[in-house]
Amino acid sequence: MAVCDLREEEAQVLKSIFSEDELTISGDYKLEYKVGEHGTISSFVIQIQWPTGYPNVMPYISMDCFYNQHVPQDVKEKIVAELVSVAEDQLGSALTYILVEYIKENHERFVKWFSIEKVDKSQPDSISNEASVGIS
Repeated sequence: MAVCDLREEEAQVLKSIFSEDELTISGDYKLEYKVGEHGTISSFVIQIQWPTGYPNVMPYISMDCFYNQHVPQDVKEKIVAELVSVAEDQLGSALTYILVEYIKENHERFVKWFSIEKVDKSQPDSISNEASVGIS
């Protein structure tokens, strides 16, 4: 089967499994999977693009989109690195469903990463607190 046919076949299978609210697939094999309740801090989007040669070539995986502006960059990088690792283990097979399931299974853990990151960044340093004590 031709590579283009494999991508088209996988796209059709994914469309039959997921609603358009969860997964969108454009004509150039760019996918966006939205996890979490829309409009909440726990919601984010994973972007996957199937290059020519997919599934024998690694898909491009990203979280760099406006929707994810509430997720710290280092957390995005950690999530993408995990997904790349999962994808590398599945290279040569239709792996997008596996990635989506991995995202769903690990969603709460990922959200904790950026929730903790936000709390840590909002906490003033103890040195700063000590320096301001007694100054009026």
